[in-house]
Amino acid sequence: MTRIGCCLSFSLIAAAAATAQVDGYLPLDLARLQAAGHQFELDGDWRYHAGEHPRGADPELDDSDWQLLPSRLPPQGLPADGWPDIVWLRLHIETDESLIDTALALTLKQFGASDVWLQGRRVLRYGQ
Repeated sequence: MTRIGCCLSFSLIAAAAATAQVDGYLPLDLARLQAAGHQFELDGDWRYHAGEHPRGADPELDDSDWQLLPSRLPPQGLPADGWPDIVWLRLHIETDESLIDTALALTLKQFGASDVWLQGRRVLRYGQ
């Protein structure tokens, strides 16, 4: 299995087929993608940290003590202490060998601005 850390600095709402997390990782394989019509929901709980974190994009960061928030977060589900200017949301994805040489795309539906990090590198900056 290959483990991929996906970090967002704001919120993500995705759509398609739900899957349970295993040991803090969201499993992803070709059969699951095919069964879901090639759309896969980044569903489940995301690790949440309010404010800047100096190692927020580090794939080796132990985020196990971060609060968990559901990926589909309605306005009434926002943290009780409010939504600060900077938020880190992290999701760990585990892929298996069936996805070798398979292109994957991430589609975001969200409000505000986001930086998307993959394996410690910023790959997308969206909004202001």
